[in-house]
Amino acid sequence: MRMMESGKVDITFDIEAISKTPAFTFILFYLAGILTGSRYFIQSTILVKIIVPLVVLVFLIISIGFKKRNIITEFLLPVLLYLSMFIAGWINIEYSNLLNNSANFSKVANIEVLNAQCKITGKILEKERSYQTEARLIEYDEKIILYIDKNVDRKSFDIGDTLECIIRPNRINNYLNSTFDYARFMEKQGFFTTSYVKAGQVAIRKASKLSLKEKIIKIRENYIDYLLKNKHFFHEKAVLIALTIGDKSFIDGNTKKAFSNSGTMHLMAVSGLHVSFIYSLISSVLKFMGMSRFAKIIRFIIVSLTVWTYTALVGFTPSIMRAALMATIYELSSIIERECSSLNTLSISAFIITIVQPESLFELGFQLSFTSLLAIIFIHPMIVKLNPSKNIIVKYLWNTISMSLACQIGTSIITIYNFRFVPTYFLITNLIAIPISGLILYLAAVHLFALWIGLFHEQIMNIIIYLTKILLYTVNRIESLPLAIINCRVNSGQAVILSALLFISVLGIPKDKNMRRLSIKALIITFIISLLK
Repeated sequence: MRMMESGKVDITFDIEAISKTPAFTFILFYLAGILTGSRYFIQSTILVKIIVPLVVLVFLIISIGFKKRNIITEFLLPVLLYLSMFIAGWINIEYSNLLNNSANFSKVANIEVLNAQCKITGKILEKERSYQTEARLIEYDEKIILYIDKNVDRKSFDIGDTLECIIRPNRINNYLNSTFDYARFMEKQGFFTTSYVKAGQVAIRKASKLSLKEKIIKIRENYIDYLLKNKHFFHEKAVLIALTIGDKSFIDGNTKKAFSNSGTMHLMAVSGLHVSFIYSLISSVLKFMGMSRFAKIIRFIIVSLTVWTYTALVGFTPSIMRAALMATIYELSSIIERECSSLNTLSISAFIITIVQPESLFELGFQLSFTSLLAIIFIHPMIVKLNPSKNIIVKYLWNTISMSLACQIGTSIITIYNFRFVPTYFLITNLIAIPISGLILYLAAVHLFALWIGLFHEQIMNIIIYLTKILLYTVNRIESLPLAIINCRVNSGQAVILSALLFISVLGIPKDKNMRRLSIKALIITFIISLLK
């Protein structure tokens, strides 16, 4: 990983250098432990009794015989380290909330009527007949989705307030005629029940002090309220809100479908792309500071504060946290003057996130974010080499195309497994949509500054609306083309086979060509047989 002249981080990677990034292999074993632990339960005390002797043995080998190159240090030590990481991941998932995030563990799902104190913890959305919000049942320490009667004055309650109300908890169920497991999706977030709150059965206790999380949510809501207070260009402003802070609740179904079918839905899922735009903007602004140690420290502070403030505003999703961690680690490595491998940085980011929240491994945002960056690291350089043109325009276009193609290849198995289709024209759409969305994000940042000083903010917003119209026209036009999507599906077994095939083909593992060809042929035959069943 290195800084390019434009201020962007170059994350291309030489596959031969994988042996120099041991963190990647260690984290793979750690994540494998989380995956195994989520499927096979073993008492954590047993796992601890296994890992403690392993760790002690590892330290003994390192302290006594690490300088001597023999079978113990060359073979046994790595095996013990890998096994320790595997069991550590298994232990971590055992202590997480993942195994308890099931409606069967709900404390209120079987209660018919309940006098409850519900603290409002999330944004408040206006629906046709009610106000929808997230809340926490104080007595039971459990999340719930509330639908508050519209006869209750909206100005009388807000984030952080407590509703003393009568509720009738209902289990969250899947939508009729839908293949999406909505109930399980909500379970993973800790929501098991919903309830309607009638106007005559609620008393509101105002919050005396907001928590930091509630203050951040309030800032988000104030930003949204400011944009939507004027209903003019509501459609475009809804897209702007999705692009900047990832809130897609104001976008209609047809627009979501257009972005999805055109292969640009990732623009609305705030991720590494958004952080890279912000990082590039800050780097360009701070370029005048030079490269002295003092300048690097000041830049580290400014970059970290900006990136993590933005991360907090969009809700600490795994994809945005990955990008924020990588930006922070890169700036820190610049201060201590150490070369920072993109693969090691990515691995450390995954490790930090899954230590705190091991269940993040099973979130779609985490999977797409990390696999797309792995594709950029491993697949993108291969595609770029196919066109070694030095022409600036051709080089830019080819780099954009190859980046989009690499990400699509890297995430294809996950997207097909979850969404059951592939967008056909994603290369064309992203070639147009990514630069436009980048301009919108840059101008949105400038607009906030203009709003603060009270100059030209209306003119800047008009430009943003115009660019958003172009973006919407592009995705709608391409989505309407014939064969915009190709319907296909794979089951979990086929997904594993295809993942192994992609892994072997890209990384060139095993090194022996005959063994590699044999492995590829075996996987292809296995996949074909699975299709015949």
